[in-house]
Amino acid sequence: MFTCFPKGNVLKKKSIVQKISLLDLDYANCDFFKKKKYEKNEITEQLRQEVDCLVSKYILEKKAEIIFGILFIDEAHILDPESLFFLTKLSEYTYSPLIVLATNRETNFNFEKVKSPLFPLEFLKKCVSVAVEPLSENNFSKIIAVRCKNINLPITGNCLILCGIFSETVSIRFAILLVDISKFLVNLSGLAFLNFQIFSIAAYFFLHFQESIKLFYSGNEFFPIHRIF
Repeated sequence: MFTCFPKGNVLKKKSIVQKISLLDLDYANCDFFKKKKYEKNEITEQLRQEVDCLVSKYILEKKAEIIFGILFIDEAHILDPESLFFLTKLSEYTYSPLIVLATNRETNFNFEKVKSPLFPLEFLKKCVSVAVEPLSENNFSKIIAVRCKNINLPITGNCLILCGIFSETVSIRFAILLVDISKFLVNLSGLAFLNFQIFSIAAYFFLHFQESIKLFYSGNEFFPIHRIF
């Protein structure tokens, strides 16, 4: 039994997928940028419209696909009106990324009754507000447990409870800093895990900001300096 093999050249196809940003396309179509590679020229509105038309053409021809990004801004309550105006204008753009603003300041998002003191009313009407409840002591303890797992530091249950109390009464950042300091004390003492006593020593020698402010305004000319080792 014989099998006939096909004759002729083998047709090969290669698909290349390249990820580029709209900013890369703007600079690629900028003549000034081609001449001086290390200098950035201002991207005009006309150039941006031409690039948008080119991108729309590629999308209609199914040669390109838009992957929308995410713009995350923390401490959004410190944004000035010019920044909020820019974000409002950006949200109206066709290829605008998903804008996420985070703040720990309390504000009222009832658009009909009270105007928010932090953000303009017109800006808030285009937003989706998500309220986040404060974390409990148990949630803080879970975060500390994950932190200890990442730095390879075994921790006891009583110490986790104490870390949760510090996180709730002071701040989670202060508790994490105490864990990092306690790791040094654990290595110094030769123990294999972080216990309640080691964490208490770190909390005794290192003050948080509230205690530091009270000590500064207490009128004492001399501050206690401790020597650990």
